[in-house]
Amino acid sequence: MINIYDIGDVPSITGVFTDGGAAIDPDTVQCMIKTPAGTTTTYIHGVDAAVVKDGPGNYHIDVPITTSGRWHYRWEGWTAHVPPIERGGGEGYFEVRLSAF
Repeated sequence: MINIYDIGDVPSITGVFTDGGAAIDPDTVQCMIKTPAGTTTTYIHGVDAAVVKDGPGNYHIDVPITTSGRWHYRWEGWTAHVPPIERGGGEGYFEVRLSAF
């Protein structure tokens, strides 16, 4: 099921990182958000306050919706001593309705 929002909403997008099923905190966690216009912005935990750690291996980012269309997101994480980590958050998208006003 696709999540559908309205302009002005602020959905929370979550990413969960695991290794062999156990929660793990990557050395680097980032979330990329792509707007319907094709503009991609990358947010990095520890650099951008927008990426919030909620617990071991659990992160979220609140995305202010400014335009209608399909928004895409992708979570990535890297750890120097564990090559590559599973991306539980992975990729996804949501739709934003065109306003009638």
